[in-house]
Amino acid sequence: MRRQLWLILGGLSAGVALVSLLAFDAGYVLVQFSQYRLETTLVAAGIAIFFFLSIVRASFHVLSLILGLGPRVERWLEKR
Repeated sequence: MRRQLWLILGGLSAGVALVSLLAFDAGYVLVQFSQYRLETTLVAAGIAIFFFLSIVRASFHVLSLILGLGPRVERWLEKR
């Protein structure tokens, strides 16, 4: 219980610090592929990367279930 309280307080304080930093300067991310250009803020890029990695992880999980790779891949990762 005490550990959870510290985690919540730490997360809240980190959130306040992040918001205060972003209020000062939101950041700027530029991604360019040949003619195409994507300009966004750092927060939006972070959220997009999070969702992209979540989709990749879920896709890998579904493929491993369909192909039956789950236990073999887990054993291979444990050996490494």
